[in-house]
Amino acid sequence: MPEITSTPELTIVTEPGTEPWVLNPDDAQKIATWMRNDVTLEYWPRSRIAEAWGRDSGTSDDPERQDLNFRGYSFATPERGHVAVIFVDDIESYTSATFVVLHEMAHLHAPPWTPPTDITPEQLNEEEDRADEVANRLMSTLLGYPEGPYEVRRQANPGGRCCPMHRARQ
Repeated sequence: MPEITSTPELTIVTEPGTEPWVLNPDDAQKIATWMRNDVTLEYWPRSRIAEAWGRDSGTSDDPERQDLNFRGYSFATPERGHVAVIFVDDIESYTSATFVVLHEMAHLHAPPWTPPTDITPEQLNEEEDRADEVANRLMSTLLGYPEGPYEVRRQANPGGRCCPMHRARQ
């Protein structure tokens, strides 16, 4: 009997104003062939970080999280069904936003995922570095970009990590 295989589904949800950074159909298809699980990829304007972060963590009114309004890049929520949320504005290029997408995909597809409440700062740095390594490899081998390294632009978050839920634990 022939084996039946299927490609996981990549569902892309965009908020108004994020269109320049949204994956083009070719890149989206290539990423979907790499995925092991269905993923919802949401694009939000960086100006609405508190709203998106609060929806997923219940902390939008927490004064300790207010710095996320200008520092966030992305976060992944495997506990909510493999969702990656990407924040964009004009400090990003299409390429840098695509790298952030691949970074979050690496978190969602690299078992075991460690909830941020159960992770030490050293483990956090290793997990972030590992996600960067996977994303860099995929930029060239999967999407055909020149070999990196690519990295999250640090202008909006000097010295910080890309993921608000991770950075909040530091």
